[in-house]
Amino acid sequence: MMMNKNWQLKCVKAFYDITGELDEYKEKELSTFGNNMYMLFMSGIILGFLLSFMFTTDCVGVITFLVFCFSLYQQEQVIHRL
Repeated sequence: MMMNKNWQLKCVKAFYDITGELDEYKEKELSTFGNNMYMLFMSGIILGFLLSFMFTTDCVGVITFLVFCFSLYQQEQVIHRL
């Protein structure tokens, strides 16, 4: 189990380009960020799906793109804060 945890932490450090040690605070902040972005993404997908039915146009792609751009911006802010 410990080997799995080390591999997961290495992947997180590589994905977010974190140098140095990944302490509990950083790990908690990244976990919170990931959870928030997942909720935002899923809400955007559902909203886009519902809007597509209402307006008979593809809103999912536009909303997904906007959420993706916003999450990249937020990711940079979180990394600079850590």
